[in-house]
Amino acid sequence: MTLSPPRAAYASPPDLAAYGPYRSPQRPDDPRPLYRFTGRLSADGSSGFQAEAGRYHLYASWTCPWSQRVVLELAVNGLSDVVPTHYVDDVRDGRGWAFRETDGPDPVNGFTLLREAYEATEPGFDGSRSSGGQGGRPPWV
Repeated sequence: MTLSPPRAAYASPPDLAAYGPYRSPQRPDDPRPLYRFTGRLSADGSSGFQAEAGRYHLYASWTCPWSQRVVLELAVNGLSDVVPTHYVDDVRDGRGWAFRETDGPDPVNGFTLLREAYEATEPGFDGSRSSGGQGGRPPWV
């Protein structure tokens, strides 16, 4: 018997009518940082996240300047083979970044929406911030 590979899972097309536009709101009285996952890799692990092959994976968007800065840093530092990169679709709705046929499925975790990576890291994740938990631990750890 031959097993076939799992079928690629894709998010449905962006639907602003159903999900609204993407936004990252923060109440003025919310003391949490807007962007919670800001950990950095270091060669010696002094940052708390040691660079090692097979441990990390970067999800990026061609339209996101922040993710492209990371892609460039990996290339400049010769780490593109250590930290592989896969891209999400360039268009997002209220659900956030998604894996669609344009750029292919998530080959690592099989996520259809990138928010699933954050939710897996910090249950209850509510956008760019979260309600508690990992203290800034990146979703790829």
